[in-house]
Amino acid sequence: MPRYYFHVEDHQRYLDQDGVELADLDAARVEAVRVSSDMLRDHAVEFWRLGQWRVVVTDERDKILFALAFEAVDAATLPEIYDRTAPANLG
Repeated sequence: MPRYYFHVEDHQRYLDQDGVELADLDAARVEAVRVSSDMLRDHAVEFWRLGQWRVVVTDERDKILFALAFEAVDAATLPEIYDRTAPANLG
């Protein structure tokens, strides 16, 4: 089974030294969402203070496979990035 590493970056980089053996890339994507939700729940205050962070997932050769990025935005900056009159493009 391949091993995947879930590194966390905010204003620092926290490297996953152990990784997790998972069946495939789809399982790693699911695990990345689970890890991210746990971190958001457990470190909500720090997340709002830092404003953004991401989980970068690599394989055993340290090749980046994908990342999840999170950003906290206060209402004062929302008019610049969010137009409620524009249709949502959710994919």
